[in-house]
Order: sequence, then C-alpha cells, then structure tokens
Amino acid sequence: MDNPFLHLGSWLLHRKVEGGLERRASQVALAIAILLYLGSKLFLMPPTMLLYAPFVERFPANLQFIPVIGTLVFTTLIAVGAVAIYFRKREYRSMLAAYFIFVSTDALISLVIYIPGVIGP
Repeated sequence: MDNPFLHLGSWLLHRKVEGGLERRASQVALAIAILLYLGSKLFLMPPTMLLYAPFVERFPANLQFIPVIGTLVFTTLIAVGAVAIYFRKREYRSMLAAYFIFVSTDALISLVIYIPGVIGP
C-alpha cells in the first residue's frame, strides 16, 4: 500500500526543512501539510456531519451548500488568523508550531460549530 504521508515525511526528513519558516522549502512543506489536513478532514468527516452547519435549514434545498461551504471556509480563516497572530508575535517561526496552532484552532472551532447539531436541540 502506498501512503502519501510516508513520502511527504521522508521528503521532509531528507530535505531537513524543519526549522524556521524563513526558507521557501519550509513554507511549501507547511502549505502541503495544511492542505493534506484539510483534505483528510473533508474525507474522514462523516458526510452527514457537514449538514449540521448552522442555519442550513433556513436555505432552500438547492442552496444548502452555501452554509456548509461557508462554515468550512470560516473555520479555515479563523485558523489562518491564529497562525498569522503567531507569526506577528514570534521572531522565530517554527513550522511544527504553526501547524499545531492551525490544526488545533480549526479542530476546536469545528467542534464548537458542529457538535451542537450532532447532539441535538
């Protein structure tokens, strides 16, 4: 079985890109890691969970994709904002810390938004 995460991990170790985000290779690796996280979030999240987006019942059936996509974009933008705050506050910017801040912020905001719909009114 071919695992893309193993290839990415071996490439990162071979290139020795962990460190500061001043180098282009570190920035590319962080972008790839975030894109892989977002892709895995969409594919691993149960499809019915996306329908628990807020205000989805207020839209007509043919436009219910708007709050679903809007919620995903909203959580991603909040996580990007948290990473931007980290970049402004720190002189040394670690790729691992930036990824951890992005993932933890996105996961926490997603839980806050989606869990009330899963648990019920």
